[in-house]
Formats: sequence, C-alpha cells, structure tokens
Amino acid sequence: MYDAYVCLQDKKPQNTWGGTFAHGEWRTRDLNEKQADPNHICHLEANQFVLAPGTYRANISCPANRVDHH
Repeated sequence: MYDAYVCLQDKKPQNTWGGTFAHGEWRTRDLNEKQADPNHICHLEANQFVLAPGTYRANISCPANRVDHH
C-alpha cells in the first residue's frame, strides 16, 4: 500500500530534561533526527521538515512522562 515512509524524532540524551509544561499550553517538539527515510523524501533542518510532493498519511505520536495531564 505504501512505497515510502519517514520517521522523525525529538531525540535527547538519556536523563535530559524535556522542559516545562502547563495545562492547556502548546509545546513545540525538537525534531532533530531522522530515524528512517529510506527513499529520501524528507528534508529536516532547524526543527522543520519538508516532504517531496505527494499525498501522505500521517501517524503522529507525542509521548510525555510525569506531566500530570497529557
């Protein structure tokens, strides 16, 4: 069904603090690593990504730990 995929990550060293969080606020993730891009369809730079022209399906996950609400 799909012939290409990309996996981007907010990757930090182990035991690195992720920042503050207050209820109802938006957070910008630090997209800083391409874990996978076998077909070279994504350009990642300065926390922004650009995909090659096409139609895409997105599966986005933003896990958090010990923030009381998520």
